[in-house]
Amino acid sequence: MTDTSELDMLRDMAREWLATEHPAALDHNIARDGLRDRWRAMAELGWNGVLVPEAAGGSELGLGAAAILLEEAGRQLLVSPLLASAILAPLALGNAYPELLEGIGKGKTIIALAHDEGAHHSREISAQAISGKDGWNLSGHKRFVTDGANADHFIVSAMVNGEVALFLVDASTAEISARNTIDGRAMADVTFDNISLTGNARLELDSRAIDRLLDIARLALASEMLGAARQAFEITNDYLKTREQFDRPIGSFQALQHRAAQMMVEIELTAASVSEGWRVAQTSGELAGPASLAKHMAGETLALVAREMIQMHGGIGMTDEHVSGRYLKWSEVSRKLYGDDAFLRGRWADAEGF
Repeated sequence: MTDTSELDMLRDMAREWLATEHPAALDHNIARDGLRDRWRAMAELGWNGVLVPEAAGGSELGLGAAAILLEEAGRQLLVSPLLASAILAPLALGNAYPELLEGIGKGKTIIALAHDEGAHHSREISAQAISGKDGWNLSGHKRFVTDGANADHFIVSAMVNGEVALFLVDASTAEISARNTIDGRAMADVTFDNISLTGNARLELDSRAIDRLLDIARLALASEMLGAARQAFEITNDYLKTREQFDRPIGSFQALQHRAAQMMVEIELTAASVSEGWRVAQTSGELAGPASLAKHMAGETLALVAREMIQMHGGIGMTDEHVSGRYLKWSEVSRKLYGDDAFLRGRWADAEGF
């Protein structure tokens, strides 16, 4: 799907459906409730198969459409397998495993990417896969696996002869410990204790392709954070227009106008960076720099807007009775996933030759 009018229709439809059916929940503890039902409902809209080939029952709309769905989902802080299952899994699986691709498109299958092993994202992997006569033996421990608590399968990174490789693993073979995160994401720690895998469990991605897959994940998070920043700003801007103090809307005070203008500028700069990242992603261009810059800018912008949202709402913004707190929590978790600010600055510097 490349026609601008069709993409605009997709955006409008997604925004309306999400605002009506799944508005940002006040309580992060209930944000992940009904995740399976939500995943099936999204399948009926054709979103799950956005990158799944039509031959496998997908809609195959492309990365441009995926970026739109991620941004709209981010507006409502949607807890769903959209990023890991609908975006990353099809890219990792390619044309292999058509039955799993079909399951993703129909909302029957959830696949999670199990990569990080510590409190911070790192390119260093200690999980090991050893080749045997009948296939592979995999051992390792993964932490903060998004959708790990609900996954049917995992795509697991492990070292093979000094190189990073990806393996498709049935969730029933893993030890899964669910995590209760501050923002409502369905995460888990996952352990693989010398499990046996068939010979074709290893996916056909080399280390460069795996790096690109992780860069797509960073872009996806950047789109989610951009959407969250836009929604948080709109909620705040509406409040500035309606909340009165000293018999006038608080938005008429110049100090607040300057702060609101700064937020809007940062959002538009971030949008340009995220758009450029997705443009490069749809080509064969080097993605490390654009993806790192986009996620870093999106993280900084969402953190700024979320903090200002709380400040400008005054006392109500500090309570659990207002949604502003969830935007800040979502910001803090998103900024850590697939590389925090220090990691992204270093990756960008390496990509730019500094």
